Amino acid sequence: MHYECKSDDLLHEARPYDEAVALLAKLRDLAVFQNRLAEFEARLSSLQAQYAGRPAFQERLRKAGLV
Repeated sequence: MHYECKSDDLLHEARPYDEAVALLAKLRDLAVFQNRLAEFEARLSSLQAQYAGRPAFQERLRKAGLV
């Protein structure tokens, strides 16, 4: 399974943060449905590390229950 998201395009403004998190929540639900949650969580962990310096994005992930 390969999740691809143009995260660089989405993570430069607050509204796109919300859009990115909403998409990630849908992808998580799909991963659960496909019994591939471990793969999703690995990719999400990579995104968290890549955007560790963006506290607003990190907070949205937490509020959405993704981390």
